[in-house]
Amino acid sequence: MKKRPNKLPEPTAVGAVPVPLSRSPFRYRGSRRKSAVAQLAMSQQTKRYAQFIPLILLLATMATFGGGCASSTLPPTLSATEKDRLKTARLTFTVGVETYKYPAYSDALVKALRNTGVFVRVDHLERFSSPPALVARVEREIYGSSAIPLWTLLTLGLVPTTTEESFGYAFSLSRPGQEAQRIPVEYSYRGRTTLGWEALFLRLSPNYSIDPESSQRFRGRLALAILDHEDEIGK
Repeated sequence: MKKRPNKLPEPTAVGAVPVPLSRSPFRYRGSRRKSAVAQLAMSQQTKRYAQFIPLILLLATMATFGGGCASSTLPPTLSATEKDRLKTARLTFTVGVETYKYPAYSDALVKALRNTGVFVRVDHLERFSSPPALVARVEREIYGSSAIPLWTLLTLGLVPTTTEESFGYAFSLSRPGQEAQRIPVEYSYRGRTTLGWEALFLRLSPNYSIDPESSQRFRGRLALAILDHEDEIGK
């Protein structure tokens, strides 16, 4: 006598075909859910990165046009004779710089005259408690190019811009109260300024600088221009 099975087989509909798990609609639904979650996560991550784009653009622009990616040619080198002259030449005068109508020019002249090391003291005229020996006045504005580096700006410095600029100072020296007897002094030169990432490589050359007016060459050249009027200044 045959034993009856403990569990009867479940009935199936006539003509029904078993569906493999890999083709189950429930499996597709789970895959779509996972795909949607992954896309949402990627979208949120992209948004997080996108919020830093304006900051990156701003920093790149500041680096390109704020001096970080600018380089200018220096004035001619000093000869051995000129260097020897600068080692011993000093003028025992104090100099007060009169405020110009555009104070940035007179402020820059104060800094430039100090850097030469020719005079005993250089300062703004109003900071002297007693009149200085000499009064310096800006006589002519020397400034750089006003060209707008459009392509360099649009490419964030990848496309460089090179322009010709003037560097230097044109001023006069006179005794206090003797404005009519001004002694004109000037040193200036024309140089090339490059804006963009190329300027970083140019700066590796000894003939380029980010600030040529602070270079030893420029300080020496301006000092020599002053010393050329030593006899007039000493009268």
